[in-house]
Amino acid sequence: MMRLTQIEKRWLEALFDGFAPATDDAERLAPRAGEVDPAAVFERLNGFGGLKVRVGVRLALAFLASAPIWESRRLAFIDALDTEERTALLEALSDHPLQLVQELTLLMKVQTAMALLGAPEVRARSRYDHQRAEQTPVRLRLRVKEVA
Repeated sequence: MMRLTQIEKRWLEALFDGFAPATDDAERLAPRAGEVDPAAVFERLNGFGGLKVRVGVRLALAFLASAPIWESRRLAFIDALDTEERTALLEALSDHPLQLVQELTLLMKVQTAMALLGAPEVRARSRYDHQRAEQTPVRLRLRVKEVA
């Protein structure tokens, strides 16, 4: 099991807020306040990985959380920025000249998307499962090649 520290949880919630700011607008896909627990999803998703996975995603989280320092020359972590500043920073990191920065930003963006689609209310509003007979969860079937 993977347990985040309190500071890591704050950073993760700030990143999540930058990628998917909460709203009260029922017409929007964005989550409502308290609808998604990004830290719990992050711990669950990455907790099953090996040591390299757990260390790697933690380093990615810390790297992006410290982006205001090395990207904007501001003595603050991402949780000290307001939502608009976070969103602008994450957009800039998505187009950063260093591929590593782009990839780590995308990694955290994918984690955010997984957290969003893991929330039943958001999933229902997205109509992701619309017209699927089986509904959630999606199960991939594997073909097993018989050995003769």
